[in-house]
Amino acid sequence: MSSISKKSETEQQRAAPAKRAGAVKAGSETFPGPGKLLVPLDFSEMSFHALEYAGPLALHFKASLCLVHTVETAAFMNDLDNVSLMISEQEIAGKAMAKLRRLARPWQARGLAVECQVAKGRAYQAICEAAEKTGADLIVISTHGYTGFKKALLGSTTERVVQQAPCPVLVLRQSTNPATQPGSAARQTETPS
Repeated sequence: MSSISKKSETEQQRAAPAKRAGAVKAGSETFPGPGKLLVPLDFSEMSFHALEYAGPLALHFKASLCLVHTVETAAFMNDLDNVSLMISEQEIAGKAMAKLRRLARPWQARGLAVECQVAKGRAYQAICEAAEKTGADLIVISTHGYTGFKKALLGSTTERVVQQAPCPVLVLRQSTNPATQPGSAARQTETPS
């Protein structure tokens, strides 16, 4: 055996994260990039912006994407008989899944593994549960930037996700720079339903 010894199997396993694209080295520690990015989509321009940001990030880290849309259960007023005032939750979920799959195609064509999910329930809870169940390493979410009365009235899904998520959350806010306005790539993949 030469004076230069081969790395033991455990040393090689510890070094494995450094091989992942985009791994970060801090001192003697190497931290791998995320392996799965979860992107909540409500089909707004800002949520498309989150996907436009998450896709290249996933490509860089050789990660997978999980696209999630939440269908909140319709609440009927007490005095109404359960008259069908809107399309069924199943129909809404089916249309949402079709949209998610269309949004996934360009990223799949570039070699990314993309999972699509439609969850039912309160948006922030469903997003956090999806992150937990899928083993997401990072949630990439947009904010509409509501402040004051509108925020108090509507609440903030993004804020609640940040508070309760089982993993780090990257929050993208609306840009005032026209050169970086959201939605350009996502609009190309979106077709009318």
